[in-house]
Amino acid sequence: MAIIHTDTYPQFIIYHLSFIIYQKMSPLFHNLIESSDASRALKRDAEAGRVSHTYLLNAPDNLAGTITARLFAAYCLLDVVNGGSKPPPYDGITRNNWIAQTNVGRGLAPAVLHGSTLGFDTDLIFAQKHPDVVELPFAGTDGKPRENILTADIDKLIAGLYIRPSRGSQKFYILNGAETMNPQSQNKLLKTLEEPPPSVRLILNCRAVHALLPTVVSRCKAVEIRPFAISAIRDELTREFGAGERADLAAALSRGSLTEAQSFIADKKRADLFRLSLNALLTLKSSKDVLDAAAGFSNLKGGMEHVLEFFEVILRDVMVIKEGAPALCALQANLADMIALSALYSTAAVVKILPMLAKLKKRLSLNANSNSLIDELLFTTAEYRVKFRDS
Repeated sequence: MAIIHTDTYPQFIIYHLSFIIYQKMSPLFHNLIESSDASRALKRDAEAGRVSHTYLLNAPDNLAGTITARLFAAYCLLDVVNGGSKPPPYDGITRNNWIAQTNVGRGLAPAVLHGSTLGFDTDLIFAQKHPDVVELPFAGTDGKPRENILTADIDKLIAGLYIRPSRGSQKFYILNGAETMNPQSQNKLLKTLEEPPPSVRLILNCRAVHALLPTVVSRCKAVEIRPFAISAIRDELTREFGAGERADLAAALSRGSLTEAQSFIADKKRADLFRLSLNALLTLKSSKDVLDAAAGFSNLKGGMEHVLEFFEVILRDVMVIKEGAPALCALQANLADMIALSALYSTAAVVKILPMLAKLKKRLSLNANSNSLIDELLFTTAEYRVKFRDS
């Protein structure tokens, strides 16, 4: 891979690549992923012409790993990066003319790639329809997506390796959920990892590197995708949905995972359960209050794990308030409620409740009945609130 010469094609165009590409992505989290250390490292490889044949993205966050891999493929397939035949409309033009002609500032730019627009190619990549960017696992026979990579998927990948790229000089295979490959599949892939065709790039998007054979790991260039800061996720969600409880809670519960944050945003039921949990903590004083709160949770149906999460996040914020650091609360949109709860629950009560939540989570994982767990949660919380009052 050669670097394009700046005397015939302005180098500044490279600096606009991420902006143009992300105008074609789902806007949620795009700024966050673009600025990550992993994305910057991969972009440097593309710009410098040092693209390895095999990459291993250590990505506990599946969403971040998938989008990072697609973004890297988009960078590499652009002639402005990969040094292929130069797009004829922009040879020798000045920076100002290029910006004026393409409206980069408004994200409308048609930078030409092999006679097509950059936006079109990027659309194809993120829609999983680009002929030179193939994602595994393949859909099942019913057409529905699968989570596990099967041996048949690897056979199909290997069968297509020597088919020439359709639109550029490179062909990308993104293996999402690489940790789901069994040892047989990994061994089949091993020879391809060792000696791939010159035009082929393999990206293993893996949530658990320990599940891969050491021989597979050793043949890949490793790139770590670290968890994102809670504050950064909250800022991104606030830009998209506005400030408020929804963005705060999604960020707080994400634990740095974009996948978890997106899951919360997409699930209205979880927001309803949070409001029930917060109201329960605010009102639990007597047995009658417990019974009223339990009635609100009567249609839980699989949401018990979320209720336990909400209790934990809320009570940790209560402790933060008690330490005199309200600015550090995860649930800024509910700060008034957190302050009210800090007056209702003593430090001793919270210290008793938090370990109880951990025990209930363990019992839930062992298939304990959700209704009995919610009853125990509410009664015990009310008991500790009364028993460990501040004097």
